[in-house]
Amino acid sequence: MLLHGGLALHESTDQGVLLVGRSGVGKTTASRRLPPPWRSRSDDAALVVRDAGGGYWRTPGRHGASYCTTQRLKDAIWKKATPLKAIFILDQAAEDRVLPSGRGAAVCMLMEIARQATWRLWLGGDLAALHAAQTQRFDNLCTLVQAAPVYLLDVSLGGEFWIEMEKVL
Repeated sequence: MLLHGGLALHESTDQGVLLVGRSGVGKTTASRRLPPPWRSRSDDAALVVRDAGGGYWRTPGRHGASYCTTQRLKDAIWKKATPLKAIFILDQAAEDRVLPSGRGAAVCMLMEIARQATWRLWLGGDLAALHAAQTQRFDNLCTLVQAAPVYLLDVSLGGEFWIEMEKVL
């Protein structure tokens, strides 16, 4: 699945997280504010892939599965992949805090976030294919939120939101 969001890696623990949200919420700003041992891997798009064992991996960029036409490109993507530990859905707030998200609410929010990442792919496309893709996306997101915890992350302009993230990781 391609999601509209950033990737961050906690280098001390090798924990990868997604920072996702609606357009304009501050994903890029949040990604740039992360201090060491956090490292931003991307701030706009993330490919989430399920492996054969049921684990989820995330890798940066829009060069995702739909663009993987060569084995060399696929290998390059996997070299940058890290295990997905959690998903944080960002929102702007006066105070930093993390709240757990219910699975149903998480799927609904992630459906919109995924749509934002892929809407250009369907311009002028076949409506039956679009419906099939949306159904598959929904099923994939339902499976994803059962495997990885989803949190609502309120981010303030001057706070240290990453400390709140670390508390739940």
